[in-house]
Amino acid sequence: MIPAMPQTPLPNYLREFVGSNHYRKICVNAVAPILRDLYHEIKIVLGANTHHVIEGMLGTSMRLVYYQMRDEKAISIEALWKFANLWKNICRKSGSDFSNLWQVISANVRGFTVGGAPNVTFLPKMLTPRLAYFLGVLFGDGSLSSGDKRYAIKVDDETEFLPHFIKKLSAEMFGVSGTVVKDRNGHSWSCNSKVLHIFLNEIFQMPVGKKKGLLAMPKSIKGAPLGIQKWFIVGLMDSDGSVAGSKNPNASPRLELRLSCLQLLIDIKEALRKFGIYIGGPYLHAHDGSALIATTSLRQIRKYAMRVGFLYPNKVKLMRNILESY
Repeated sequence: MIPAMPQTPLPNYLREFVGSNHYRKICVNAVAPILRDLYHEIKIVLGANTHHVIEGMLGTSMRLVYYQMRDEKAISIEALWKFANLWKNICRKSGSDFSNLWQVISANVRGFTVGGAPNVTFLPKMLTPRLAYFLGVLFGDGSLSSGDKRYAIKVDDETEFLPHFIKKLSAEMFGVSGTVVKDRNGHSWSCNSKVLHIFLNEIFQMPVGKKKGLLAMPKSIKGAPLGIQKWFIVGLMDSDGSVAGSKNPNASPRLELRLSCLQLLIDIKEALRKFGIYIGGPYLHAHDGSALIATTSLRQIRKYAMRVGFLYPNKVKLMRNILESY
């Protein structure tokens, strides 16, 4: 349904998890061989003082370090950062050596946990069409919230399609399934994941709490190939876009996207132009602070259907009816 390609590397985001009490308990695994190499290089320089220095600089016990060097316990990213800096300073490595080491560490990390808990969250190293679609839906119908030791991620919709599809994507990409519930307002998917919450907030600039006026197309999406930008647009249009015909045969069909974030609308309009799709707006609505981009040009709607489109079944059906009726 969503292609695997193209893909483009994400920036090394491990540094974003370092340096704040908020993130202190985020741990990683699969770095034991690297820890052992760093330890042996440090020991060559320090000799008998090695254990004393490591315990003092890392604020931990050598017993725990031995467990971590055997991959029997996860190590916090903050402790890993300190270990790498200790290696740099003791062994007189350059800034370039340190940067290269951190790239190797990033490439080897396979999963993230909170405080060494058994539940592992997997974060992608590549930006893919599936991740772009997930982000598009989240920027539209999703939200991040935190408090009382909870890091909630949620997607609401009138029908069950988006919540269930996002649950499937989240499980496949991150190992986080979450739950889908139905209430009188529709359906919603939600999960509680500190690791994924930080990833979405720090790497893709998804705000915590209210989104009004705060969203723009993520920098990594804006700089990605068109095959990835397309799926961000599809996700956003599946959540907040609309397409409609008219019972009046003389009236034109209409394709639009309405949001409360003007900059994101400007970014989407500009991205659509790269696909040869020209759409009007943004048009501001003073009564609620929202804005929209829209077109009633059948030619532009056809180009949108052929070059971008929807996944949302109801919107796919509406678009098909319009293309067959006009």
